[in-house]
Amino acid sequence: MSDFCDPWHKHAEKGATVPDAARFACAYELFISFEWFDEVAFFRRTETADELWTGSGGCSAHRSRKHPAPYTDVSQRATLTGIGCAYAVPPRGEEAAACLGLVARLFRARVGFYWPERFIAGGIVEKAAYQRVVRDLKRELERSEREARARETEIIRTAQELGLHPRPSGTGPDSWYANCPGKNHPLYITATAESFGCGWCKRKGGVEDLRTFVEERAKEGQR
Repeated sequence: MSDFCDPWHKHAEKGATVPDAARFACAYELFISFEWFDEVAFFRRTETADELWTGSGGCSAHRSRKHPAPYTDVSQRATLTGIGCAYAVPPRGEEAAACLGLVARLFRARVGFYWPERFIAGGIVEKAAYQRVVRDLKRELERSEREARARETEIIRTAQELGLHPRPSGTGPDSWYANCPGKNHPLYITATAESFGCGWCKRKGGVEDLRTFVEERAKEGQR
């Protein structure tokens, strides 16, 4: 089988539930922009696939009130929302290592949007292993950021000049993101290609296109 990859659950069925055979992997807090939410991961191995399933819990305040023993009981699966399969790959190796590898892959896919923070409860993935994954990911991002800042190009300097606050995404030495002018979402910059793109606004181009984009947004704000 080929790898199935859906870390954002774009293809998840509405009202999906965690498969009965899936085992509790771990629960942790995710930082999303300005709020902390719980996420719970489950692992299922079949004859043809290793699967990582995730579901969303409440925010931190809700968890402390509703879940004194967070998500470790099978009955608590019913409290989760946004359930879906994030990955399905051919089975390989020990289950614990395979599960941890999929959790690490999930965290890496969401860099720049979600960040894994406090460990809540462990199952297949124990606290020490979780912390090691987060620590290694942070080191990778710091290394990529150093490399990116050493390779600033004209479009990065232009974004700085225009007040878009560009910063390395951490996913690679060429990858940056910045504030989309007048909006609350980011746009993305490929430094050596001297290009930017915003999927939300459906705008892309080079240095002069970025200047024009910012000027247009400024005029819209004056109306």
